[in-house]
Amino acid sequence: MAAFMLSRVGRYREAERRMTDAVQAAERVEDAGGVTWLHVLSGLVALERDDHAGALDRASRAERAASRIQDAFARRLASIVVPMLDGVASARTGKLDRARDRLEQQKKVYDRRQSYENWWYHALEAEIALAAGDPAAAETAYAAGEPPIKMWFGLNQPLVSILSNTPSRDGLARVKAARGDPAAAIEIYRRLLTVDISQKWTAVLEPRYVLQLGRLLERTGDKAGARQQYQRFLDLWKSADPALPELREAKARLKG
Repeated sequence: MAAFMLSRVGRYREAERRMTDAVQAAERVEDAGGVTWLHVLSGLVALERDDHAGALDRASRAERAASRIQDAFARRLASIVVPMLDGVASARTGKLDRARDRLEQQKKVYDRRQSYENWWYHALEAEIALAAGDPAAAETAYAAGEPPIKMWFGLNQPLVSILSNTPSRDGLARVKAARGDPAAAIEIYRRLLTVDISQKWTAVLEPRYVLQLGRLLERTGDKAGARQQYQRFLDLWKSADPALPELREAKARLKG
């Protein structure tokens, strides 16, 4: 949990150290499930940093660890979420055949009645469509994967809860932007950044969405609104690793 929270504020080096320590601790007590989920979490952090090679490496490690899980239910969950990580990284690097193979793996085992399993499947389906240049199909897939009311969340399963509520939440916003509708994308990002009883996701505030909101506002000509979001992002990431490209971008745009 500490590693995840550190990654949200751009303290990636410390977060990775925490996750490495946690993996070693899980290995010492032969907790194959814990090792699996930690590698997936590390892979998703790599994905958001556009480190696709790192994400594929973590997916491979997670898959090896998952083969040692004794509990049938936990092993089945891993057989859905690990292909999601590998498939998204593959799709974003143009390996669409591999990504589609991973989607077929998920299709054989996921339970559409479970909100998080349904999300993991359709999120990969949407990412493949986006990478293939079909935002309409991506929008349909994301809409099919989103929970109708609220995504599952359980304090007794923190890693599964994080992985159910964090990756690809902004998928529909990215689709709207790709389809040339920044106003709709802005509305979605504002909703994701607002605490409200109607919020579908149980997740911490995501500073990267603040930065993306600033980019979109600038794209629509709202310079003042964009500056406000860039400054907000810099305030949220004031203790982030100093060399991150997002920090350089936000600072440059404020100066510009």
